[in-house]
Amino acid sequence: MLLASFLFSVMGVLIKKLDHIPAHELVFFRALITLVICGALIRKAGVSPWGVNRPVLILRGLAGTLSLFLFFYTLQILPLASAVSLQFLSPIFTIFLAGLFLKEPANSKQWLFFILAFVGVLMIKGFDMRVSSYGMILAILGAFGSAMAYNFVRVLKSTDLPVVIIFYFSMVTIPIMGPITFFDWVTPQAWDWLLIFLVGLTTQFAQMNLTKALHLEKAANVTHLKYLSLIYALVFGFIFFHEAIPILSILGMLLIAISAIFANRVRSL
Repeated sequence: MLLASFLFSVMGVLIKKLDHIPAHELVFFRALITLVICGALIRKAGVSPWGVNRPVLILRGLAGTLSLFLFFYTLQILPLASAVSLQFLSPIFTIFLAGLFLKEPANSKQWLFFILAFVGVLMIKGFDMRVSSYGMILAILGAFGSAMAYNFVRVLKSTDLPVVIIFYFSMVTIPIMGPITFFDWVTPQAWDWLLIFLVGLTTQFAQMNLTKALHLEKAANVTHLKYLSLIYALVFGFIFFHEAIPILSILGMLLIAISAIFANRVRSL
């Protein structure tokens, strides 16, 4: 999960650098690259690409498509750290949904640290006037979509391999985003193609590590570690986009890191 968080943070920088390319087009290219990579891995492993639990695989693909599009879009219209901080509502939604549908409720100590981490998110966001209500609502919807996708992955852990789950995401995403991209196409320039390829590559390996993490651990035990990538977002935002880091954001980063460490120590096994 830690490696996935770092790679997702790098992806966020790339998406923001490509803010002149529509989000749906970037999602389409991302899915296309994933389709090729996962197809090769599936062929090498000699397993069926069609999966076992197909209804849940499709649902996971739909939730993943929605959440990824909204995340890409909010990365382009909001400051990097703000977009990421709102996306980090997804672990809260994940815990709630896991308790309802997967019978994996977090214990009381975990909830305490999750709440503290959420307070850290609020401290980082602060009172940023650059964050519109429209962008905030879309980011929250994207976080909820991510939580749905995480829980679908947990359902699939006993039936389908991680590479098959990710492959299905592409098979669902391409038919949805393909027509939209065709009718609303922006031609990437020379260096754009390299950045788009790196988006697909970093997201692919990030998603593989995320899926493996959710296969190995309960959703409530690992998703809170994604809070740590918020630190990367603040640092990258300052370096690449000259986004200032106020003192409350620094305190929020420390609160999130401490909460994540202690929540992991008291996880229920």
